[in-house]
Amino acid sequence: MKKEHGQTLIEMVVVIGVLALLITGIVSIVTFSVRNSSFSQSEAQANKYSQEAVEWIRQQRDGGWDNIYSKADGSVRCMQTLTLNISGNCPQSSKIADTFIREATLTRIDNDTVQIDVKVGWTDSRGTHESRTSTILTNWKK
Repeated sequence: MKKEHGQTLIEMVVVIGVLALLITGIVSIVTFSVRNSSFSQSEAQANKYSQEAVEWIRQQRDGGWDNIYSKADGSVRCMQTLTLNISGNCPQSSKIADTFIREATLTRIDNDTVQIDVKVGWTDSRGTHESRTSTILTNWKK
């Protein structure tokens, strides 16, 4: 009797199928990891921009209560740069680092208290996201 050496066509198809499944799984895991890493980086940057705005507003309050109290009318203010001069929603052209839009709302609670709400939003392949920071400032120098 003659012994056959080598592999059959069916064995080769099975091996190629298993390899294709393994490669697809690995690519899916890598893609998921990269997407999550990118989201985490954007979220951390948005939190930084949000906190930066709150700290800047706090410095303005420390320079004089009227600086903040006079602007605390409840309107949304675009903060591409660290100013509170522009009222209204931010246009797409006012993005920070071509990605983030920062808005602040200052609302009077009483004569000596103002609530600050800062929102930083961004859009990626998974949709629109935002980071929010809120704080309450008081007229502590009076």
